[in-house]
Amino acid sequence: MYNKVKKIGLFSITIILLAAIIYIYNELNSLSGYEKLIENVYISQLETILFSVNQHSEDAVNNRFRKVEKIELQDNSDQYEQFLHEYPEINSILIKVKASKNSKVYSLKKTDSSAQIEALLKANEVKIDRLFSYIQESGYKKIEPIPIDSTGSKVLWVSLITSSLSGYKICALVVDVAEFNRQIIIQKIKSIQEEKYKGKFTITIINDRTNKSIYSSYPLTQGRAQFSKTLWLLPGYSIGIALTSRTFESLVRERVYTNFILIALIFIALAIGLWLIYRNFKKEIELAQAKTEFAANVSHELRTPLALITMFSETLEMGRVKSEERKKEYYSIISQETNRLSRIVNKILNFSKMEAGKRTFTFEFTNLNEIAEDIYTNYKFHIENKGFKFKLILDEDIPFVKLDRESVCECIINLLDNAVKYSEDIKDITIRTGFEDASVYISVIDKGIGISEENMKKIFDKFFRVSSHLVHNTKGTGLGLTIVKQIMDEHNGTIVLNSKMWEGSSFKLVFPSDYIPENNDGV
Repeated sequence: MYNKVKKIGLFSITIILLAAIIYIYNELNSLSGYEKLIENVYISQLETILFSVNQHSEDAVNNRFRKVEKIELQDNSDQYEQFLHEYPEINSILIKVKASKNSKVYSLKKTDSSAQIEALLKANEVKIDRLFSYIQESGYKKIEPIPIDSTGSKVLWVSLITSSLSGYKICALVVDVAEFNRQIIIQKIKSIQEEKYKGKFTITIINDRTNKSIYSSYPLTQGRAQFSKTLWLLPGYSIGIALTSRTFESLVRERVYTNFILIALIFIALAIGLWLIYRNFKKEIELAQAKTEFAANVSHELRTPLALITMFSETLEMGRVKSEERKKEYYSIISQETNRLSRIVNKILNFSKMEAGKRTFTFEFTNLNEIAEDIYTNYKFHIENKGFKFKLILDEDIPFVKLDRESVCECIINLLDNAVKYSEDIKDITIRTGFEDASVYISVIDKGIGISEENMKKIFDKFFRVSSHLVHNTKGTGLGLTIVKQIMDEHNGTIVLNSKMWEGSSFKLVFPSDYIPENNDGV
C-alpha cells in the first residue's frame, strides 16, 4: 500500500516538473514577444503624445497665419511690426502672389533677405503648387515646413492666405526653432507630463542632425530615448519617449524575472499542495488500515469474553460443577469477562458519541483527590491481584476544578488499563494529583516498556496501535487514548506525556486555571 502511495506521489511530482519545464521553455521563447508587447505600449504612448504636441503646434501656427491674413486683408502694414513683437519666434514675413516677382517682406532683425526666401520658394515650387491643389480640391490650407539651413536653427513655414484682390497669396514665415520650442512645444510637453504621466515617462525633443536632446522633461536614462517620431512642422526634429528611471531593456528583464519568480512561487505552491495531498492521502490510507485492524481487534476482543461467558455459563447450567469453590471461581470469571465486555462496548459507544458530537458533559466543581481515591479503592484489588504495586499520592491542598466526573474517571481508567497491559518486568503504577502553574493535574505513572519518540506523535490518533513486536500480543481497540484526548479537549485541558523506552510512561491530565473557583469550597 505504501509503495502505491509513493508511486502516485512520484508520478504527480513528475507531471508538475514537466509542466514547469515546458512553461519555462515557453517563457524563454516568448522574450521577443514581451519586447514587442512593451514596444507597442511605448509606441502607442508616443503616438498619443506626438499627436497632441503636433496638433497643438499646428493650431498655434494656423492662428499666426490667420492673423497675418487678417492684417493683409486690412492692408495695414503697420500692424506687421506689432505682430512680430507679439510672436518673437517669427523673424520675418514674406507675402507674394504666385508667379509674381513682387513680394513684401517684413522683418525686425533684418537677417533674412527677400532673395534668400524667394530662392527657397523657387526650390520648393512643387510643394507650393501642392498647397494650391489642396485649396482647390478641399479648401484645406496646409502648412508646408521647409528647412532653411543645415543647422536646423530656422525653418520656413509656407501656407496660403486669402487676398481680396487675387484670391490667395503665398505667405512664408521665417521661424526661430529654439524660440518656437520654448514658446509652444516645451510648454505643451510640460502640460502633458503633469496631467497624464506624472514622472512615469521622460519626453524629449531631439535634433536629428546632431542626434542630441535639446530638451528633456526628466534626465534621460543612458542619454537617449527608446522611441522617437518626427515633428510635423519642424523638419530635422523629433519627439522621443523613455522610461524615467529605467531602460526599455531593464523593463523587459524585470518582466522576465518577475515571470520566473511567479513560476517558482507557483511551483512551490503546487509542490506544497501536492505534499499536503500526498500526506492526507497517506493518512487516509493509514486510517483505513487502522479501521480494518480495529474491526479485527474488536471482533477478537468481543469474541474472547463472549466465548468464556458462554463456556462457563453452560458448564454451570448443565450442573457439571459440584464444588462450591469451583462454582465461585466460574462465577467470578463470568463477572470479570462481563465487565470486560461492558468496558469494550462502552468505549466504542463513547467514541462514536464523541465523533458524532452527541456526547453530553455535566461540569461541576469537583476535587480531583476524590476521583483519584474512588478509582484507587475500586481498582486496588484488581491491579494488585495482577502482581502490581499500586500507589496513590495526593496533594491535599489542590483546589476544586470544574469538570465532568464520569468522563474524567473514564480517562484515568483507560490510562490504568494501558499501564497494566504495557508493563512487563517492573510492575509499578502510581496515581498522583497536584497543583502547579495555577493548574490542577492528575497523572498515571508506570514503569512499563515505554513509548518511542516516533510513536509518541501518533499515540492519540484514532485506531492507532504500536506495531512493535513488543506489544503485538497485547489486546486493545486503539481507542483508549483517543477518547482521553477528546475528553481533555472538551475540558480545554492538555495531556503532558513523558516516556522513555524501558523506563516507563507518565500521562498527566492538566486542567486549566480558569476552571478553578475563587474559593476552595467548590462553590
